Amino acid sequence: MLQTLNDVEEEISRMENELLRLKGLRNDRFLAISNLPPEILSLIFEHLSLLRSPHSSRNYHACFAASQVCRSWRSIALNTPRIWGVICNDFSERWMNLLLKRSRSAPLIIRRGNMHNSLQMTAALLAPPYTERLKEIDVNVGTEQDHEHVTRLLNSPTPLLTMLSICLFPSPSVSGKTYYLGNKATRCNIEVLLLFNCSVDFDSPFSQLQELVIHFGLFHMDAAMFLSVRRLLVALQCTPKLRSLYLSHVLIADTTPSNLVVHLPHLTHFRLTTMHASNLSVFNNMVMPSLTTVQICDCAIGAGPLVANIAPVFAVLPPASTSPWLAKLIVGIEGVQYSATLKVGVASPPFELDIEFGHRGDLRHILDLCVHLPSSQPRVLSLTCGAVSSEYIKGLCRPLVSVDELHVSAVSDALLVLDDTPNVPTPFLSLPALRHIVLIPELGIKYKSRMLPRFRRMLQARKHVNAPIEHLKLVNVELTPKEKEALAKLVDLEFQFGSTSEYTFR
Repeated sequence: MLQTLNDVEEEISRMENELLRLKGLRNDRFLAISNLPPEILSLIFEHLSLLRSPHSSRNYHACFAASQVCRSWRSIALNTPRIWGVICNDFSERWMNLLLKRSRSAPLIIRRGNMHNSLQMTAALLAPPYTERLKEIDVNVGTEQDHEHVTRLLNSPTPLLTMLSICLFPSPSVSGKTYYLGNKATRCNIEVLLLFNCSVDFDSPFSQLQELVIHFGLFHMDAAMFLSVRRLLVALQCTPKLRSLYLSHVLIADTTPSNLVVHLPHLTHFRLTTMHASNLSVFNNMVMPSLTTVQICDCAIGAGPLVANIAPVFAVLPPASTSPWLAKLIVGIEGVQYSATLKVGVASPPFELDIEFGHRGDLRHILDLCVHLPSSQPRVLSLTCGAVSSEYIKGLCRPLVSVDELHVSAVSDALLVLDDTPNVPTPFLSLPALRHIVLIPELGIKYKSRMLPRFRRMLQARKHVNAPIEHLKLVNVELTPKEKEALAKLVDLEFQFGSTSEYTFR
């Protein structure tokens, strides 16, 4: 028995020594981080404070976890008030009060947690003295109480406010009702919009406002609500620092006026998500001469009707003789049923054309849209392909004679754009100026055995017509030394590994 106890004690001693050794290794690894200057750590903490949880709508305050690492980190975190100013509407009252205490007089960022949460928890922050600290606000307005809180906010000084996002969405958790597409807007939602009229002194309470977002929920926008939106846009003409406007889930009833006549000279970013493509014509007379980015999305239908109504939208774009040039035009779909996006970048001619499609019928409508593109030709063509045959790709590529750089990404099979015939892959030959290719196969190495022979044939064919490909970048594709050698004889090779998002969406 005594021998057994001695063995146990020796084992405990051995494990304690091993634990001390591992702790020493851990401390050595953290030594470089611990020696970072407080200024650098405070910037890192500030970045952490703006992160959202990837698993829920609730903001996970990473700074709280970072402040528990060691006394040094805790001291730095507690002496950096700005990292505690991010408050989510679904935080508990105890947690919110702690953040307010630690943030001291730093700017506040109010975020919308759950889609259906009312302003109950953060209502106190929308009134003095907190309004003078508000920097960003993202809230729901779905009840009469919410309306009162927002009314109080809009009538209070907000000298630091740069972003305001209001979601006009009735809260089932409060009202007990279920709202479907096409419901009439509640009176309180219309009244909130009525607050944004010419009587509101935007030059005072919203003197720093740079971004405004209004989500219209799932309502038909009747005449009363439409007039409220028009008053809002007219009022925005008096906000010299406003640069970004996003109107989401716009569904305009047939009884509303035909158009909006608004001049927004300072606006650089305009985004519209409509519930019906015919609604686009309402915005034809909006004059926005400083635009650099336009995004128009349809979240209810396929690409056909959207593209059929997109031509008049080009009327709002600045003419080629003006400066700055339009940097990006995005036309696409946000729904689940389709996946089609057209992006046209025109920082200065030539521009970038980025097309993503997952349904074979979408491309026909995108080809129709090409007729209405600006006169300058795209230089960079990006394709994200799903179930699309090479014939569609050939039809798309044929008029794009100026493209010299091609990015190809595939959802299911990276080779769909390379033609299914064993001969020359003609889609690539449809781009006579093409010199650079970036291939981003979704499943990388799985299609290598089919990819390499086709690429070799394509490269040889380009050389045969005196239009050789000069550079080929393969993203997340591993080749054997023999395979590399075979391709290197035909083109300058480059390999890159990591996330593909930076290549797919430039």
